[in-house]
Amino acid sequence: MTRIDAVIQRIHAGIASGVWPPGARIWSIRGAAAELGLSKNTVAEAYDRMVSLGQLEARVGSGYYVPVQAKREPLMKAISVAQAVDAVSLLREQLVRHYEVRVGEGRPPHAWVGMPDLTPAPETGVQPDDSEMHGYGNPWGYHKLREYLAGSLTERGIDATAGQILVTMGANHALDLIARQLLEPGDTVLVDSPGYYPLFAKLHLGGIRIVGVRRLVNGPDIEDLEAKAAEYKPKLFFTQSLAHNPTGSSLTLPVGHRVLKAASRHDFTIVEDDPFTDILPHTAPRLAALDQLERVIYVGTFSKSLSAGLRVGTSQLTKNLPTPCVISRC
Repeated sequence: MTRIDAVIQRIHAGIASGVWPPGARIWSIRGAAAELGLSKNTVAEAYDRMVSLGQLEARVGSGYYVPVQAKREPLMKAISVAQAVDAVSLLREQLVRHYEVRVGEGRPPHAWVGMPDLTPAPETGVQPDDSEMHGYGNPWGYHKLREYLAGSLTERGIDATAGQILVTMGANHALDLIARQLLEPGDTVLVDSPGYYPLFAKLHLGGIRIVGVRRLVNGPDIEDLEAKAAEYKPKLFFTQSLAHNPTGSSLTLPVGHRVLKAASRHDFTIVEDDPFTDILPHTAPRLAALDQLERVIYVGTFSKSLSAGLRVGTSQLTKNLPTPCVISRC
Protein backbone atom coordinates (compact mmCIF):
# COMPACT_ATOMS: atom_id res chain seq x y z
CA MET A 1 0.00 0.00 0.00
CA THR A 2 1.32 3.45 -0.90
CA ARG A 3 1.20 6.43 1.46
CA ILE A 4 -1.58 7.93 -0.66
CA ASP A 5 -3.60 4.70 -0.41
CA ALA A 6 -3.08 4.74 3.36
CA VAL A 7 -4.55 8.24 3.62
CA ILE A 8 -7.58 7.23 1.54
CA GLN A 9 -8.11 4.11 3.64
CA ARG A 10 -7.91 6.16 6.87
CA ILE A 11 -10.53 8.63 5.62
CA HIS A 12 -12.82 5.80 4.50
CA ALA A 13 -12.46 4.19 7.94
CA GLY A 14 -13.41 7.44 9.66
CA ILE A 15 -16.48 7.85 7.46
CA ALA A 16 -17.54 4.22 7.97
CA SER A 17 -17.16 4.42 11.76
CA GLY A 18 -19.20 7.63 12.00
CA VAL A 19 -16.34 9.92 12.98
CA TRP A 20 -17.30 11.97 9.92
CA PRO A 21 -21.00 11.51 9.13
CA PRO A 22 -22.50 12.66 5.80
CA GLY A 23 -22.05 16.41 5.41
CA ALA A 24 -19.26 16.61 8.03
CA ARG A 25 -16.01 18.49 7.41
CA ILE A 26 -12.94 16.24 7.61
CA TRP A 27 -9.34 17.16 8.48
CA SER A 28 -7.75 20.01 6.59
CA ILE A 29 -4.75 19.06 4.47
CA ARG A 30 -2.40 20.58 7.05
CA GLY A 31 -4.25 18.87 9.91
CA ALA A 32 -4.21 15.46 8.19
CA ALA A 33 -0.51 15.78 7.42
CA ALA A 34 0.23 16.51 11.08
CA GLU A 35 -2.09 13.76 12.37
CA LEU A 36 -0.76 11.05 10.01
CA GLY A 37 2.89 12.16 9.93
CA LEU A 38 2.91 12.62 6.16
CA SER A 39 3.71 15.45 3.77
CA LYS A 40 1.01 17.89 2.73
CA ASN A 41 1.60 16.93 -0.92
CA THR A 42 0.76 13.29 -0.16
CA VAL A 43 -2.46 14.26 1.65
CA ALA A 44 -3.43 16.72 -1.11
CA GLU A 45 -3.01 14.00 -3.77
CA ALA A 46 -5.14 11.58 -1.73
CA TYR A 47 -7.88 14.18 -1.26
CA ASP A 48 -7.82 15.05 -4.96
CA ARG A 49 -8.31 11.40 -5.88
CA MET A 50 -11.24 11.06 -3.49
CA VAL A 51 -12.83 14.22 -4.87
CA SER A 52 -12.44 12.93 -8.45
CA LEU A 53 -14.18 9.69 -7.42
CA GLY A 54 -17.01 11.52 -5.70
CA GLN A 55 -15.97 10.28 -2.25
CA LEU A 56 -15.29 13.81 -0.93
CA GLU A 57 -16.53 17.28 -1.75
CA ALA A 58 -14.11 20.20 -2.02
CA ARG A 59 -15.54 23.60 -1.07
CA VAL A 60 -13.39 26.59 -1.98
CA GLY A 61 -12.25 28.48 1.10
CA SER A 62 -13.94 26.00 3.43
CA GLY A 63 -12.31 22.57 3.15
CA TYR A 64 -13.25 18.99 2.37
CA TYR A 65 -16.59 17.41 3.29
CA VAL A 66 -18.20 13.97 3.30
CA PRO A 67 -20.90 13.97 0.58
CA VAL A 68 -24.45 13.86 1.89
CA GLN A 69 -25.18 11.15 -0.67
CA ALA A 70 -21.97 9.21 -1.12
CA LYS A 71 -21.53 7.63 -4.54
CA ARG A 72 -21.56 3.84 -4.40
CA GLU A 73 -19.42 3.34 -7.50
CA PRO A 74 -16.26 5.29 -8.33
CA LEU A 75 -16.44 7.68 -11.25
CA MET A 76 -14.18 6.88 -14.19
CA LYS A 77 -11.69 9.66 -14.84
CA ALA A 78 -12.14 10.97 -18.39
CA ILE A 79 -9.24 10.36 -20.77
CA SER A 80 -8.84 12.87 -23.55
CA VAL A 81 -8.87 11.79 -27.18
CA ALA A 82 -5.50 13.48 -27.68
CA GLN A 83 -3.88 11.22 -25.07
CA ALA A 84 -5.27 8.11 -26.78
CA VAL A 85 -3.99 9.24 -30.18
CA ASP A 86 -0.56 10.16 -28.84
CA ALA A 87 0.05 6.98 -26.85
CA VAL A 88 -2.26 4.07 -27.62
CA SER A 89 -2.49 4.48 -31.39
CA LEU A 90 1.26 4.96 -31.78
CA LEU A 91 2.01 1.90 -29.65
CA ARG A 92 -0.54 -0.16 -31.62
CA GLU A 93 0.98 0.92 -34.93
CA GLN A 94 4.35 -0.61 -34.01
CA LEU A 95 2.64 -4.01 -33.98
CA VAL A 96 -0.26 -3.72 -36.43
CA ARG A 97 1.87 -1.95 -39.09
CA HIS A 98 -0.71 -0.09 -41.13
CA TYR A 99 1.90 2.27 -42.57
CA GLU A 100 5.29 1.79 -44.19
CA VAL A 101 6.87 4.49 -42.01
CA ARG A 102 5.93 4.38 -38.32
CA VAL A 103 6.46 7.53 -36.28
CA GLY A 104 8.98 7.23 -33.45
CA GLU A 105 9.82 3.55 -33.95
CA GLY A 106 13.56 4.23 -34.28
CA ARG A 107 14.32 1.15 -36.46
CA PRO A 108 16.34 1.06 -39.68
CA PRO A 109 14.37 0.24 -42.87
CA HIS A 110 13.68 -3.46 -43.39
CA ALA A 111 15.78 -3.49 -46.59
CA TRP A 112 18.87 -2.53 -44.53
CA VAL A 113 18.56 -5.52 -42.19
CA GLY A 114 20.03 -8.84 -43.31
CA MET A 115 19.49 -12.31 -41.92
CA PRO A 116 22.40 -13.07 -39.53
CA ASP A 117 23.84 -16.59 -39.32
CA LEU A 118 23.43 -17.46 -35.64
CA THR A 119 25.04 -20.92 -35.90
CA PRO A 120 28.30 -21.04 -33.86
CA ALA A 121 31.40 -21.59 -35.94
CA PRO A 122 32.95 -25.06 -35.33
CA GLU A 123 36.29 -23.60 -34.27
CA THR A 124 34.67 -21.67 -31.41
CA GLY A 125 33.92 -24.87 -29.54
CA VAL A 126 30.58 -23.47 -28.38
CA GLN A 127 28.24 -26.24 -27.25
CA PRO A 128 24.56 -26.01 -26.25
CA ASP A 129 24.07 -25.72 -22.51
CA ASP A 130 21.52 -28.39 -21.50
CA SER A 131 20.83 -26.63 -18.20
CA GLU A 132 19.63 -23.58 -20.12
CA MET A 133 17.82 -25.45 -22.93
CA HIS A 134 15.28 -27.27 -20.76
CA GLY A 135 12.80 -25.70 -18.36
CA TYR A 136 12.65 -21.98 -17.73
CA GLY A 137 16.36 -21.56 -17.02
CA ASN A 138 17.91 -18.85 -14.90
CA PRO A 139 15.42 -15.97 -14.42
CA TRP A 140 18.32 -13.55 -14.88
CA GLY A 141 18.85 -14.91 -18.41
CA TYR A 142 21.28 -17.17 -20.28
CA HIS A 143 24.58 -17.05 -18.38
CA LYS A 144 26.89 -17.04 -21.41
CA LEU A 145 24.92 -14.20 -22.94
CA ARG A 146 25.27 -12.24 -19.70
CA GLU A 147 29.01 -12.88 -19.69
CA TYR A 148 29.23 -11.53 -23.22
CA LEU A 149 27.18 -8.49 -22.26
CA ALA A 150 29.46 -7.80 -19.31
CA GLY A 151 32.41 -7.80 -21.70
CA SER A 152 30.66 -5.46 -24.11
CA LEU A 153 29.90 -3.06 -21.26
CA THR A 154 33.58 -3.08 -20.32
CA GLU A 155 34.43 -2.01 -23.87
CA ARG A 156 32.24 1.04 -23.30
CA GLY A 157 34.04 1.85 -20.07
CA ILE A 158 31.24 0.52 -17.84
CA ASP A 159 32.44 -1.82 -15.10
CA ALA A 160 29.86 -4.61 -14.69
CA THR A 161 29.87 -8.37 -14.08
CA ALA A 162 27.66 -11.15 -15.44
CA GLY A 163 26.09 -11.43 -11.99
CA GLN A 164 24.70 -7.91 -12.40
CA ILE A 165 22.96 -8.58 -15.71
CA LEU A 166 19.28 -9.39 -16.17
CA VAL A 167 17.74 -10.43 -19.51
CA THR A 168 14.37 -8.87 -20.39
CA MET A 169 11.99 -8.83 -23.35
CA GLY A 170 12.82 -5.50 -24.96
CA ALA A 171 13.45 -1.90 -23.99
CA ASN A 172 9.93 -1.29 -22.74
CA HIS A 173 10.12 -4.33 -20.48
CA ALA A 174 13.38 -3.07 -18.98
CA LEU A 175 11.96 0.41 -18.40
CA ASP A 176 8.79 -1.09 -16.96
CA LEU A 177 10.79 -3.15 -14.44
CA ILE A 178 12.74 -0.08 -13.37
CA ALA A 179 9.56 1.95 -12.89
CA ARG A 180 7.82 -0.82 -10.96
CA GLN A 181 10.82 -1.36 -8.67
CA LEU A 182 11.65 2.25 -7.87
CA LEU A 183 8.41 4.23 -8.25
CA GLU A 184 4.93 4.28 -6.74
CA PRO A 185 1.80 6.24 -7.72
CA GLY A 186 2.20 9.93 -6.96
CA ASP A 187 5.99 9.98 -7.40
CA THR A 188 7.57 12.52 -9.76
CA VAL A 189 10.12 11.80 -12.51
CA LEU A 190 11.95 13.96 -15.02
CA VAL A 191 12.04 13.02 -18.72
CA ASP A 192 13.56 14.42 -21.90
CA SER A 193 11.26 16.88 -23.65
CA PRO A 194 10.66 15.92 -26.39
CA GLY A 195 11.24 12.27 -25.58
CA TYR A 196 10.27 8.61 -25.89
CA TYR A 197 6.45 8.46 -25.94
CA PRO A 198 6.06 4.73 -25.01
CA LEU A 199 7.85 5.53 -21.75
CA PHE A 200 5.51 8.47 -21.11
CA ALA A 201 2.46 6.25 -21.63
CA LYS A 202 3.84 3.60 -19.27
CA LEU A 203 4.55 6.15 -16.53
CA HIS A 204 1.14 7.77 -17.00
CA LEU A 205 -0.63 4.44 -16.53
CA GLY A 206 1.37 3.90 -13.34
CA GLY A 207 0.13 7.16 -11.83
CA ILE A 208 3.58 8.79 -12.04
CA ARG A 209 3.89 12.57 -12.38
CA ILE A 210 5.97 13.39 -15.48
CA VAL A 211 7.95 16.65 -15.71
CA GLY A 212 9.77 17.45 -18.98
CA VAL A 213 13.33 18.79 -19.18
CA ARG A 214 14.21 20.66 -22.37
CA ARG A 215 16.50 18.79 -24.73
CA LEU A 216 19.23 20.82 -26.47
CA VAL A 217 21.75 19.89 -29.18
CA ASN A 218 24.37 18.95 -26.55
CA GLY A 219 22.08 17.12 -24.12
CA PRO A 220 19.61 18.13 -21.39
CA ASP A 221 19.24 21.85 -20.66
CA ILE A 222 21.16 22.03 -17.38
CA GLU A 223 19.46 25.18 -16.11
CA ASP A 224 16.04 23.65 -16.76
CA LEU A 225 17.15 20.37 -15.15
CA GLU A 226 18.39 22.17 -12.02
CA ALA A 227 15.22 24.23 -11.72
CA LYS A 228 12.87 21.27 -12.22
CA ALA A 229 14.85 19.07 -9.82
CA ALA A 230 14.77 21.76 -7.11
CA GLU A 231 11.04 22.36 -7.55
CA TYR A 232 9.66 18.84 -7.99
CA LYS A 233 12.16 16.64 -6.04
CA PRO A 234 12.08 13.77 -8.60
CA LYS A 235 13.10 10.18 -7.87
CA LEU A 236 14.33 9.41 -11.41
CA PHE A 237 15.44 11.18 -14.58
CA PHE A 238 14.84 9.16 -17.78
CA THR A 239 17.14 10.32 -20.59
CA GLN A 240 18.72 9.12 -23.84
CA SER A 241 22.29 10.41 -24.05
CA LEU A 242 23.25 9.39 -27.60
CA ALA A 243 21.31 9.73 -30.88
CA HIS A 244 18.38 11.03 -28.88
CA ASN A 245 14.86 10.12 -30.04
CA PRO A 246 13.38 12.21 -31.64
CA THR A 247 15.92 15.09 -31.92
CA GLY A 248 18.99 13.02 -32.90
CA SER A 249 21.20 15.05 -30.54
CA SER A 250 23.95 13.55 -28.38
CA LEU A 251 25.35 14.35 -24.96
CA THR A 252 28.70 16.13 -24.63
CA LEU A 253 31.17 15.44 -21.82
CA PRO A 254 30.78 18.85 -20.10
CA VAL A 255 26.99 18.53 -20.07
CA GLY A 256 27.21 14.92 -18.87
CA HIS A 257 29.41 16.00 -15.97
CA ARG A 258 26.91 18.68 -14.94
CA VAL A 259 23.98 16.27 -15.23
CA LEU A 260 25.70 13.92 -12.78
CA LYS A 261 26.45 16.79 -10.40
CA ALA A 262 22.78 17.79 -10.49
CA ALA A 263 21.74 14.19 -9.74
CA SER A 264 24.04 14.13 -6.72
CA ARG A 265 22.98 17.56 -5.50
CA HIS A 266 19.23 16.85 -5.78
CA ASP A 267 19.46 13.13 -4.90
CA PHE A 268 17.80 11.51 -7.93
CA THR A 269 18.76 8.47 -10.01
CA ILE A 270 19.34 8.62 -13.78
CA VAL A 271 17.95 5.99 -16.16
CA GLU A 272 20.09 6.16 -19.32
CA ASP A 273 18.62 4.48 -22.41
CA ASP A 274 21.19 3.56 -25.10
CA PRO A 275 19.24 1.95 -27.98
CA PHE A 276 22.03 2.39 -30.56
CA THR A 277 24.74 0.94 -28.34
CA ASP A 278 26.28 -1.28 -31.07
CA ILE A 279 26.03 1.33 -33.82
CA LEU A 280 27.61 4.33 -32.10
CA PRO A 281 31.30 4.43 -31.03
CA HIS A 282 32.15 2.72 -27.75
CA THR A 283 34.05 5.85 -26.75
CA ALA A 284 31.00 8.13 -27.09
CA PRO A 285 30.18 9.87 -23.77
CA ARG A 286 27.76 7.83 -21.68
CA LEU A 287 26.60 8.84 -18.22
CA ALA A 288 27.00 5.25 -17.00
CA ALA A 289 30.70 5.29 -17.94
CA LEU A 290 31.31 8.71 -16.39
CA ASP A 291 29.49 7.77 -13.20
CA GLN A 292 30.39 4.05 -13.04
CA LEU A 293 26.82 3.22 -12.04
CA GLU A 294 26.77 5.13 -8.77
CA ARG A 295 23.60 7.02 -9.76
CA VAL A 296 22.95 5.69 -13.28
CA ILE A 297 20.83 2.76 -14.43
CA TYR A 298 22.11 1.85 -17.88
CA VAL A 299 19.74 0.42 -20.51
CA GLY A 300 21.34 -0.85 -23.73
CA THR A 301 19.96 -2.91 -26.61
CA PHE A 302 20.73 -4.96 -29.70
CA SER A 303 17.24 -4.30 -31.09
CA LYS A 304 18.42 -1.68 -33.56
CA SER A 305 21.42 -3.66 -34.82
CA LEU A 306 19.98 -7.19 -35.20
CA SER A 307 16.94 -8.34 -37.16
CA ALA A 308 13.47 -8.36 -35.64
CA GLY A 309 13.83 -12.13 -35.21
CA LEU A 310 16.29 -11.65 -32.34
CA ARG A 311 15.54 -8.80 -29.98
CA VAL A 312 18.18 -8.34 -27.29
CA GLY A 313 19.38 -5.52 -25.03
CA THR A 314 21.07 -4.63 -21.76
CA SER A 315 20.56 -2.35 -18.81
CA GLN A 316 22.58 -1.67 -15.67
CA LEU A 317 21.21 -0.72 -12.28
CA THR A 318 23.15 1.61 -10.01
CA LYS A 319 25.56 0.29 -7.42
CA ASN A 320 23.77 1.99 -4.55
CA LEU A 321 20.56 -0.02 -5.03
CA PRO A 322 19.93 -3.07 -2.79
CA THR A 323 20.69 -5.57 -5.61
CA PRO A 324 22.75 -4.00 -8.43
CA CYS A 325 22.13 -5.55 -11.82
CA VAL A 326 22.25 -4.99 -15.54
CA ILE A 327 18.90 -5.50 -17.23
CA SER A 328 19.26 -7.07 -20.65
CA ARG A 329 16.33 -7.33 -22.99
CA CYS A 330 16.11 -10.37 -25.23
